[in-house]
Amino acid sequence: MKKIITKENILHLILFLSSLNILNWFYKKYIIGSREVFWDLSVNYCAGKIYSIGNTPYGMMSNNPIAECIKNSAGLNEAFAYNYTIPLAKFFSLFSFINFDDLKKYWFVIVCICVYFIFKNSKSLFAKNKNSVLFLLILFFSFGGIFFQSLLTGNISIIAFTLISFSLVSLYKNNIKKFALFIIIASLIKPHFFFYILVGFFYKGKNFYQPFLYSSLMLLSIYIFDLIINKEIFLDFLNTMIAMKSDAWFFSFGGGLGIVSLLEQLPSRTLSLFNIYLPSGPSIFTTIFWIISTAIILIGTFYLFIKRKVWILEKKRIFFTFSFLIITMCLPRMAFYELYITIPAIFYLSNKFFYSSNKFLSNLGFIFLIIMFGVHDINAIFFLLSLMVFLLILFNTKKLDIKF
Repeated sequence: MKKIITKENILHLILFLSSLNILNWFYKKYIIGSREVFWDLSVNYCAGKIYSIGNTPYGMMSNNPIAECIKNSAGLNEAFAYNYTIPLAKFFSLFSFINFDDLKKYWFVIVCICVYFIFKNSKSLFAKNKNSVLFLLILFFSFGGIFFQSLLTGNISIIAFTLISFSLVSLYKNNIKKFALFIIIASLIKPHFFFYILVGFFYKGKNFYQPFLYSSLMLLSIYIFDLIINKEIFLDFLNTMIAMKSDAWFFSFGGGLGIVSLLEQLPSRTLSLFNIYLPSGPSIFTTIFWIISTAIILIGTFYLFIKRKVWILEKKRIFFTFSFLIITMCLPRMAFYELYITIPAIFYLSNKFFYSSNKFLSNLGFIFLIIMFGVHDINAIFFLLSLMVFLLILFNTKKLDIKF
């Protein structure tokens, strides 16, 4: 009996039950229900159609130029505005002649290819010795199936994170040029993905100054080129980026995850405990606090671990994972479909804790994995991510005798 009731088997049971629950949800909503998959793909599809006839795809609410197209193709309202880059609109303009239902079939193939490479790359980095089927279940169904649900949306982020997964593998293998190139391409889909270039700074230290400079200049030159040849559309793109920080956007789509999102909602939720109403939403305070807090965290950690070299744990893979997670933690906000690599990275550290020879760490890892497999709350991701980052900083700065 003792051999059956083990911590590993308890974790497997929790994962199995969570998987069944999520698959049951999918069956009810998508198989016998009325929900359609890949609805978010219509935003990019319609932006490409509008751009192909020489018009701007950017605009909000009543001024949304893709409103009629997304309504006809996916039943979305005018609140779903195009907020991606001009290069991506150019790319989707190549498919403007294709019917949206046909494009969804091609997209399914693309999603399968992306999932394969994200699985392959993340396994090589974060679960090299793990059973492939078990790791696939962990990817798909951890944290309430965030990975699986992200695939159903049809959001373009899956391509970006496939590229980022290749960039991380390249960095781990010390191929800095490929790492930077993949990050640049991903940043042409969503500009804030360039933030991941800072993983190279943490992992390679001062050797990354020159690649960072060249990468920044290359990406900047691409956007300047768009400004020169598409000035009006580029200004519309900038206005859309600004509008995404408005109250209207926040109340339509929520704040997501991240430091800024936490600051936007924490005061309101705290005061509500005392029956005091304070509306949530963006403010200049949250932006300023994010800039200051992020600068302190990143500069301070960089100084400790790169300049003073106080990192005492196993250097290669744990420090690599730490570098990725601290950059992810410092992003201003993340959508739920931008966590494809964060999930396996959190699993890697949770698993390291769980199999530690230190009993306290092992029990802590057991709790982390229970949260991963059993808690169906997206906020649990940011909680575990932040907790692990600060624990690793604590273990190293205090020079605790920790063995993984």
